[in-house]
Amino acid sequence: MEAILSAHNNAMPAKDVLDALADKFSESPNRKGKITVQMKQVWNWFQNKRYAIRAKSSKTPAKLNITPMPRVDLAPGRIMAQPTASPIPAPSASGRMLLLGA
Repeated sequence: MEAILSAHNNAMPAKDVLDALADKFSESPNRKGKITVQMKQVWNWFQNKRYAIRAKSSKTPAKLNITPMPRVDLAPGRIMAQPTASPIPAPSASGRMLLLGA
């Protein structure tokens, strides 16, 4: 089956090819008296094999030749103060917020 997959450039073979393979496997001497192989089982094998080939080819990319860049501090020793948020006014006893300056 791997040869058939290679002959189709890793594309799914036609339904008639899958049917013929299922029939061929079902009629083989080693399968006598066993459950017949369904076309869907052969189709699943091809799908799984195609997926494995794609995963393997995308998992092993060529090693990238990257050199680290040196870090350059533009202003060494200069620390900027971070702005702080003003506090939120507490609610009054009635549940409404007090507005300052109103």
